[in-house]
Amino acid sequence: MTTDYYYDGTNGSDTTGNGSEGAPYKTIKNSTIGGVFNPTNVRFFIKRGTTVEIAGGAIHPQGPFYIGPYGDGEEWATLLCNNGGSYYLATGSGCTAGDVVHFDNIKIVDDDLSSNVSGVYQTNSGSGTIKVTDCYIQDFFNGIMTQRGTAHQLLRNTIVGCRNVGIMIEHASVAAPSNCLIADNYVDASSATNDGIVLHAGTSNGYGNVIRDNIVIAGLEQAIDVLQMFPGTIVDGNVCYSNPAQPTSWEEIFCRGANSVISRNLIFTEKRRGIMLDNVGITAKLNIIIGKAGLTGEVMLQALGTCTNFKAYNNMFYMPASFASSAMLCNSGVTTGTAKNNLFINASASGSSRFINAEVRANLNTWDIDNNYYVQLPGSNSTPWAAASSFATWTASTGTPDAGTGIVATESPFLIPSYQDRGQHFDLDKILTILAGNALIEKGAHIGYSTDIAGKQFWNPPSIGPIEYMRPRTNR
Repeated sequence: MTTDYYYDGTNGSDTTGNGSEGAPYKTIKNSTIGGVFNPTNVRFFIKRGTTVEIAGGAIHPQGPFYIGPYGDGEEWATLLCNNGGSYYLATGSGCTAGDVVHFDNIKIVDDDLSSNVSGVYQTNSGSGTIKVTDCYIQDFFNGIMTQRGTAHQLLRNTIVGCRNVGIMIEHASVAAPSNCLIADNYVDASSATNDGIVLHAGTSNGYGNVIRDNIVIAGLEQAIDVLQMFPGTIVDGNVCYSNPAQPTSWEEIFCRGANSVISRNLIFTEKRRGIMLDNVGITAKLNIIIGKAGLTGEVMLQALGTCTNFKAYNNMFYMPASFASSAMLCNSGVTTGTAKNNLFINASASGSSRFINAEVRANLNTWDIDNNYYVQLPGSNSTPWAAASSFATWTASTGTPDAGTGIVATESPFLIPSYQDRGQHFDLDKILTILAGNALIEKGAHIGYSTDIAGKQFWNPPSIGPIEYMRPRTNR
């Protein structure tokens, strides 16, 4: 049987209250009702517009648990944590598979900015499923940290002020979590020493994890970081960028998970790399990577030498004025790969601006590079192909890349999203509208059934770039 307890940080009483809605407690104390810090089959309700303190300990649910708001209005029900050095635990060792610990629509605040604790934290000794939905998590070392279990759902949360990581999935001593959904969150890790979202470690692989439709401001390291214990991860539809003061030695999205898919992300690069990949079978498709005018920038999409069977298709790269690096770089050792249907737009006059870097040329005879569309805006570098070559030299080189339908144009077919709009929820389908008569329509090659930027399956043959032209319904 589920037991409910009510808390009102303004009008509640730990002396006369009994935890009912009519006589709520004021603070969450172990001594108030006995065993509250190790609850099971319990629901806690916090009054909207009030702040309730966890006093003298941490909550360790040992089974099914829910905490959320009650009362009218739109104000947050706020939980003040870490008072006196304690921290807020999401699960205890008694939680087992099938137990759900749910944090819903509350504000969770750390009052000790020197602490090393997490707003929602799952131990490595318990199990269960963590749900964190519609919460505001502020000023913790880690916003959310889950260390084991499956099918965690971290949805529609706002995480700000984290000092280490916004969302961390990991523990080196237990199996990596699987089938987790991290979606529709806003994570500002701009003051953090590590990542915005990271799938980090485990004794065995975690499969089926999805990071989708988040807005992530990177920390000192990546916006989104996927390590090798998480093969087959889907990183889809995220908006990623970093604080311009952050160093250049990192990237917005890093993936070491074999056979993962990095798709439909909008990435604003300041001085650092956009996407870096470091394992076999990874696909990067339908991403939009925008460099910032006035900065030399770094490689927009880099596949390290480990990336056998790498596929890059239907991406868009915008190389702004002063860009002095490569849009796409595949390191020596990547002997097999596919680069098709990508849209490269160069606005940089720098002689160092490159569409596809020279390091891939040694293996062009084993690569499939074709159907890419190249735009050289007026005043841009006239020889931005590998080894400072012209388009004619590029198509005639070993493996004859882009010998089929590669096109050079001098006018951008799309409106480029602005850095001034960072942090918004972008409707990418509207930003990148493709009109009838556009040179990109049906110029792509069919690579495999996929989805466009709006999530719809490709027509055959597909267009070039990250969207698909849809004929007016009356003409079908």
